[in-house]
Amino acid sequence: FRAMEFDSRGRPRPTNDLLQWLGDAVRHRVVDVDVDALRTLLAGGTVPLEDDAGELGPVALRFRGHVVGRGAATRDGLRSEIPKARAADLLRVVDARLAED
Repeated sequence: FRAMEFDSRGRPRPTNDLLQWLGDAVRHRVVDVDVDALRTLLAGGTVPLEDDAGELGPVALRFRGHVVGRGAATRDGLRSEIPKARAADLLRVVDARLAED
């Protein structure tokens, strides 16, 4: 699988596949999201960042201890960089799991 890709300015960033593969090994630039934030992100929305969120740029999105993909910390807030098809699949899985709980 591809581990890195480059943004429009030529800066490297980890792929969603790499972040999911690394999972618990990802310790820096990780943002924990709750179910409401995850749903918003997967639907293409933006979630406000905490004041102490750190620098802008790529981050790993973690939900309930599992890295689910890549996001971006922007001036406008946190947004998902998970491909739309994968985001839709992930949202279905999250909703199904929550319905079981």
